[in-house]
Amino acid sequence: MKIEMWADYTCPFCYMGQASLDQALDGLGLSEEIEIVHKSFQLEPNEACHAGEDLNELVAKRYGKSYEWGKAHNEQHTQMAAGFGLHLNLADQTINNTILAHQTTKFADAEGKKERMIERIYQATFEEGKDIGDKQTLLDLAAEIGLDADKLAKALDEKTYLSATHSDIREAMTTGINGVPFYLINGNTPVFGLHKVDALKAILQEASKQP
Repeated sequence: MKIEMWADYTCPFCYMGQASLDQALDGLGLSEEIEIVHKSFQLEPNEACHAGEDLNELVAKRYGKSYEWGKAHNEQHTQMAAGFGLHLNLADQTINNTILAHQTTKFADAEGKKERMIERIYQATFEEGKDIGDKQTLLDLAAEIGLDADKLAKALDEKTYLSATHSDIREAMTTGINGVPFYLINGNTPVFGLHKVDALKAILQEASKQP
């Protein structure tokens, strides 16, 4: 079975969606039998850095709501994430453009450490308040998991993986994907949005029966 997953690092539902997929596959005993292709997506392609900004206020402004609404909105996400065993710290999250993070993932994939890099970037974003739009932050995270930071820096400077990143995003647009997480199972079973582990297990089991 092949699963293509589009996601963006600024999206808490994508972090939860990755956890849900991992837990569903583990529960079905399919972790070693599935090919997972992680694909880039940008919810806000023109996003700027919002370092030091209150995320509750930022969310409230974007939705045209009150500060209290923004705070409740983020608290709801934190509670949802706990159901997947994740510990969100949205109060300290730094919103920034994710294009460098996606290129870093492509680099890690080429170096055989894709899954660990994805996990580390999500942790840095949602649990540690790190700015994953910052090049040095990404170099430090890559070094932590055993990647060559100098080699990554060269790849980012030369935009080695930018074309591949943009290709994923264009594919999403032409396929009609306008939100994430989005899964495509075996090229013919689309699954949009966040699903609880048991629901996702049922979807995967049904998809495995398809020719």
